[in-house]
Amino acid sequence: WKNIDQLIHAVARIKNVKLEIIGSGPEKRHLQKLVIELGVSERIVFVGALPNDQVRNRLKLAHVFVLLSISEGMSIAILEAMAEGLPIIGGKGGGTVDLVSPGVNGILVDPANLEQIQQAISNFVHRPETITSFGIRSWEAAKFKFSLKAVAAAYHKAYREIVSENER
Repeated sequence: WKNIDQLIHAVARIKNVKLEIIGSGPEKRHLQKLVIELGVSERIVFVGALPNDQVRNRLKLAHVFVLLSISEGMSIAILEAMAEGLPIIGGKGGGTVDLVSPGVNGILVDPANLEQIQQAISNFVHRPETITSFGIRSWEAAKFKFSLKAVAAAYHKAYREIVSENER
């Protein structure tokens, strides 16, 4: 449901792109086999499950973050990547559409469309300046729109409006 197989196929088609897959799950064996079949095991690495501090360290070394699931709610993984200043390639659907502003801090794709995924990755490969500009905007959104302080303020404002309406 995270469409990692599609991501692997897309990365396999683009030269000079490396992919680290963090986490583990029931699809891991199938995905490892796919990587071997496609002949890209030197460019696609399965890191496995990591503690949060190690995930953060990996994110600091990354250039782009990709999450292609469509049934994801408000993805903590995407928020963490944004907080590290990474541009996002996300699946159209779920809470991802609330986090990723196309052309601002990332690109939304149809996770079933291999060409769209490949094009989104290639966009960052061929236009590295977008990594910086989208990354800055991701960091700004994480800090000013989705931080604990910002979310708490938004809830406070909403509650005040509800109370105000009920007092009328």
